[in-house]
Amino acid sequence: MKICNIVIIILFMTLCLGCIDNRQTPVPQNETKIPESKCGDGICNPIERERGICPGDCPSLDTNKETKNENTNSFRYNPDTYSYKEVTIENTLFAPVSYRKYGEKTTNVEGKPVLIMDYYVKNPSSAAEMDVSVFVPALSSKTLPAVILVPGGLGAKSSFIQKYSPASNYSIAEKYASEGFVVIIFSADGRERSGGEENYNGYIHQDGLYEIYRFARELGQVEKNNIGIVSYSYGVTMATGMLGRYQPSIKYYIEWEGPVNRFYTTVGCKGTGQTKPDSPGAFSCDDEDHWIEREALRFVPYMKLNYFLIIQSEKDHVQPNVNHSVEINNLAIKNIKWVRVNGPENQINKIYSEKNLPVISEKTKLEETVLQYIKELSSK
Repeated sequence: MKICNIVIIILFMTLCLGCIDNRQTPVPQNETKIPESKCGDGICNPIERERGICPGDCPSLDTNKETKNENTNSFRYNPDTYSYKEVTIENTLFAPVSYRKYGEKTTNVEGKPVLIMDYYVKNPSSAAEMDVSVFVPALSSKTLPAVILVPGGLGAKSSFIQKYSPASNYSIAEKYASEGFVVIIFSADGRERSGGEENYNGYIHQDGLYEIYRFARELGQVEKNNIGIVSYSYGVTMATGMLGRYQPSIKYYIEWEGPVNRFYTTVGCKGTGQTKPDSPGAFSCDDEDHWIEREALRFVPYMKLNYFLIIQSEKDHVQPNVNHSVEINNLAIKNIKWVRVNGPENQINKIYSEKNLPVISEKTKLEETVLQYIKELSSK
């Protein structure tokens, strides 16, 4: 009997304790106390980061930014061991170039009239119409050297309709034409007035550039064996891709500070802020399907050129050093007979390092320098 009483007493006490516990607010042992800070105070505390709140305090939480190029890239770049896949040379037996003219006007550059003709040229790979303008010395009755200008970034025709200099009332393209050249500028697929979709200088854009080259050869004012290409910055991807895959009869190629592979296009695969959807560097370095079409060094060994000139300033416009120009120079001289970095005072086909690459001052006027080199190489 006593045992039964003891059991009853124990059960009663347990129930009472349970009632007391139920009246208290449970506090999980692992709960983290939220620091006393508010959104907008510039402090990214652990709770703000964990819960994805206060993107102003935690920039990495900003949902308005593209996150293709995160710091989680597994890609590691060693220029001494990095290899590229072989390039397939394209069939150049195309149907006739499809184009139509939509405008014409005459301008004046320091007393020299320049004729500007506007066309739409169809890209055979996408069927998109590319907006193309041709600048020609209006009074010339003979064929002239031609140059195709490839813009940097995701630029278009407007890149070369800018003023040649702050004090001038004519554009870059007009100035070059006034010096005795047929100048061709264009907007690739998906840019400005052109049809199609943005291709980030991949195969479709490269195919379009080849069609513009074919279009140039059909112009009556063009000296067909004297056509050159100048690319600016990321334009190196489109230009080398076309030159390597199609191997056209280009006399010279001038390249200015181009990011020659994924490592340089993304400025080190580190997600350095180039994360907008319209940025060439907005793709992970691990994205093989994307980059196989867009690494200039893959195409360089296949280019067939008479002359290749690299322009590099002391302080690059994007990169922290000049290694990209060192790499493209040292690779190109293995396959091209004439390669030079910057001016005629520098040696042809010379291997360089970052320490001895002959650079020019970043204060040098780029457009004047480009024009100087166009004149030099087209006259060889």
